[in-house]
Amino acid sequence: MLIGSGHSQEWSAIATVAGQSLTLYWRINMKYVWGVLLPALAQIVVTWIVITVNTGNGSWLGLGAFLLAIFAVPTTAIANFVAVRTHAEGDSIINLMTKCLLITAITPVLLIFLIALS
Repeated sequence: MLIGSGHSQEWSAIATVAGQSLTLYWRINMKYVWGVLLPALAQIVVTWIVITVNTGNGSWLGLGAFLLAIFAVPTTAIANFVAVRTHAEGDSIINLMTKCLLITAITPVLLIFLIALS
């Protein structure tokens, strides 16, 4: 009879439960990264590009983009957070990402509209 053989089974069970918990924790956090953080970063990058391109040429477009981004980025981040939070567990992550990217695309479309007006 081996001493401590029962302990290895207990540790194996603990490791399995910990691994499953870590996998679930990782999957939940990645939904927020893909659905909230990356779209917000995309909005910030597009806004930064528009502001940088229009700096020093006498256009007010950079200021308009900045003022639009002040309200649009947090608003769409909150909307995406709510979309991720209410996302059904069995639903595809692709559907969630599509919904979040469509919500996020509103600001770049408005910025392109501002560029077309100037």
